[in-house]
Amino acid sequence: MIGLRLLFISLLLFTNAVSLHAQSTDSTNTFKPKRFTALATTAGVTYTGSLVLLGSIWYTDQLSTNFKFFNDDAEWKGMDKLGHLYTSFHVSNAAVRVLKWTGSSRKKSILFGGFTGTVLMLPIEVLDGFSNDYGFSWGDVTANTSGSILAVTQHLLWDEIRITPKFSYHETGYADMRPNALGATTMQRFIKDYNGQTYWLSFNIASLAHLKRFPKWLNVSAGYSAEEMLYALHSENSDNGYHSYAKGLLSLDIDFNRIKTKHAFLRGLFRGLNMLHIPFPALEYNGRNGFQFHPLYF
Repeated sequence: MIGLRLLFISLLLFTNAVSLHAQSTDSTNTFKPKRFTALATTAGVTYTGSLVLLGSIWYTDQLSTNFKFFNDDAEWKGMDKLGHLYTSFHVSNAAVRVLKWTGSSRKKSILFGGFTGTVLMLPIEVLDGFSNDYGFSWGDVTANTSGSILAVTQHLLWDEIRITPKFSYHETGYADMRPNALGATTMQRFIKDYNGQTYWLSFNIASLAHLKRFPKWLNVSAGYSAEEMLYALHSENSDNGYHSYAKGLLSLDIDFNRIKTKHAFLRGLFRGLNMLHIPFPALEYNGRNGFQFHPLYF
């Protein structure tokens, strides 16, 4: 849902800003109660305020007393679920870094911080369950949990991130055909037009394969996207003369977290950029057109 995405865009900005501050100050293995209290208070107020604001804007006149479930797994070729995984991963990963900054133990930082994305998104799913227009989605919860597990597993195995979910976007002509659903402005389309969105898993080859001579900053990314989706369901698209289809992609990428710098501004910039897939040549495969090469894929 769009409201959830807007909420967690703000949460991503908040957690990454705090984790950047953590990088710029001294790190320690000694628990710092003042840091933890300040973090918990600020995060709690920010999150609660965001929920109240979201409820007043998004759920006004939509909530009922009846809780219901809604299976939306088949909608938008799974793109919505990848968005949930992506968001949960990055919120969880940032929370782990921030808890380490407070001096919390490695185990507590990973286990408590690592599932922050899932925990913070659960109240939104519950509100959806009471909404007249939506419903509680187990598919959303599974995707949220998967994002957290991806972060937790890597911190437990390697104490670092070697496989990073990333996002890219390019304008399509589909939004012009149905702007009320896919967006009328550039910002709306960035959030709502799944046709232009691609989700990636970016693999750091040097660390995964222990290749000392392979560039540490160079990744290989596997992407997933879909096109010709004017409506949520494949059957709806077919009934209206459209034929939605999924596509897989293979491309190179940059791991900005592997680029060392002493400048706080650049660290913050790199932290944000590392959530995005940088335009590179890409090889695409889809069931309609087979293999296609893109000199530069956004």
